[in-house]
Amino acid sequence: VLSMGFASCLSLAFLWRKTAHFFGRERSVALLCFSFTSAFADCTTSLLYWPFVNMYRAPYVSALAVGEGLSGLIATAISWLQTAPKHGDLFSPAVYFGLMAFFMLCGMAAFWALDHLPSCLAERNHTPPTATSRRSSNVTAADMRAEEGKSLQAGGVGGNNNTILYSRLEND
Repeated sequence: VLSMGFASCLSLAFLWRKTAHFFGRERSVALLCFSFTSAFADCTTSLLYWPFVNMYRAPYVSALAVGEGLSGLIATAISWLQTAPKHGDLFSPAVYFGLMAFFMLCGMAAFWALDHLPSCLAERNHTPPTATSRRSSNVTAADMRAEEGKSLQAGGVGGNNNTILYSRLEND
């Protein structure tokens, strides 16, 4: 998904100006197609990141939420800078799409680092159960609340209480 977004933005940087006769008019087919694939990648990265960050502690989830919000802010700020002065363009659409490709490349590098670097792997909290193991398990919500209550009575506090529940779900 991330590589598709990067390829789309990079292609837009070079092909946005190319037109073809389409439905009776000259249109930038590349702009239409790559805008769609870029938007698709942007929307589906949330589906990629949120389950992935679930393997990390709560501060990392908060950081992802802030980052998701800032990603839209950065793109908006760059486009605002382009139109604000009204004295001509500060940069071409190719530069804008190139910047967006650079940000997608940064996202790909960060995702790779989180998935491969030992220092990042050490920050993982637990491995959440898969949807299949949850469906096949006979653990009910009441069982989970009872386990959580036992953990709290034993003095456990915080997000690590869920490791008992996850290990029980995976072992059943």
